[in-house]
Amino acid sequence: MTGVQPCALPICIQHNDAAETEDGLSLRVAAERSLSRQTDELQKFSNSSAPTSVALPATFTQVFLVDARRNAAVSGLDRLGAAAEYQRFASALKQSVASMLADAPKPRQLFMVAENTGYAVSIVRSPPKTPVDTGAAVERPLAYVGVRAIDTDYLNRLASVAGIGALGIVSEPSGNPALSAIAIENEGHAAFLEWRADRPGDRLVGQIGTMLVSFAALFAGLLC
Repeated sequence: MTGVQPCALPICIQHNDAAETEDGLSLRVAAERSLSRQTDELQKFSNSSAPTSVALPATFTQVFLVDARRNAAVSGLDRLGAAAEYQRFASALKQSVASMLADAPKPRQLFMVAENTGYAVSIVRSPPKTPVDTGAAVERPLAYVGVRAIDTDYLNRLASVAGIGALGIVSEPSGNPALSAIAIENEGHAAFLEWRADRPGDRLVGQIGTMLVSFAALFAGLLC
């Protein structure tokens, strides 16, 4: 994609230099922390003695148990996502799931857009002896894929932590010069976190306003 530079997460910065702004850096850190928290929850679930019989992490909309070689969800497991439901994510997650075939794979975490909906995704390798009672042979290694639909509340919390205005996740940038965007590169499937950037002087005016209020309060206290 033109103008996109590689960086961590995998979140990349579009050519509008959003990475160099305070807002862009704050958003990247907030997004990374949000993904890390949900990945930790999925890892704890995976490491439990019998994951398929304990409560699913409430963070996720769906959790799938996936055959890492075939990139296909295991069917017939209570409360876990069905194979047919996983198909809408399979293409975008193919390489991330395949990384679970390594000897000691690291968890993967990413954002993506599927069917006009944004998702925060975590992927962890399941322990070698994870019990799978489906009545059919299951090829290992297996991976848990946790999918969280990104709704307005999620975006509002992320924006609040990052200290920015209204935030959206889109499959293509709007092209509005008033908006900044962080491009999310996921194995060729792109999405963008997009927000309204400060106009020149907005943040300075806000800081001056805060200072004036503080001085006013101080003088009012001295006069009392």
